[in-house]
Amino acid sequence: TRMPRLLQGDSERFVGTWGVIRPAILLPSGAQHWSRDHCRVVLLHEFAHVLRNDWLMQIAAEFLTALHWFNPLVWIAAWRLGVERERACDDLVLSSGVRPSAYAGHLLDIVYPHFLAPTPAMAGTGTTRPSSGTGSG
Repeated sequence: TRMPRLLQGDSERFVGTWGVIRPAILLPSGAQHWSRDHCRVVLLHEFAHVLRNDWLMQIAAEFLTALHWFNPLVWIAAWRLGVERERACDDLVLSSGVRPSAYAGHLLDIVYPHFLAPTPAMAGTGTTRPSSGTGSG
């Protein structure tokens, strides 16, 4: 019954949902160039978060984690809540008729640039031995 506001941010990849009374979905700066299917899949997933009141549950989990920061079981429960929250939203998208392979492709379109991030080379592997200077191994 609560139609979320659609907002567009400056980030190239961030998609997020927040709010309970006036929920909002933040789309990345390039969202207007998405294909119709990609847009549908992303919005279905984010609408699922709104319908499930996931933002409120996330705030509650963060509060409890801060309150019980010393308890590793609370950290594990909060992490597991996040995993299950995403799985439930993925299930809603898949139950709407989206093929799993197509959905996976849309997820990779959002996440893929993170895999291209440059990583610094290691200075050394620690497996080389100093040369004896004789040239014979």
